[in-house]
Amino acid sequence: MQMENWVIGNLPEVWQDFAGEEKGIIWTIWDASRLLWFAHPENCPDVRVRKFLQEATFTKWGYFPMDRYRPA
Repeated sequence: MQMENWVIGNLPEVWQDFAGEEKGIIWTIWDASRLLWFAHPENCPDVRVRKFLQEATFTKWGYFPMDRYRPA
């Protein structure tokens, strides 16, 4: 699957609706393999989202469950 399929294209608008100009946290719960574009904006294929991530007014947090020993 292409990275373009995982990019959240409306992330800038969602952040604006949620926090506006305030600083905050975006906490992800996806697996890390789907978040390369988020962790490293230079790899984001969406120019608008890339610009938003590079000018971030938020801290990036991630929850990556490691407590399962095999797929469910």
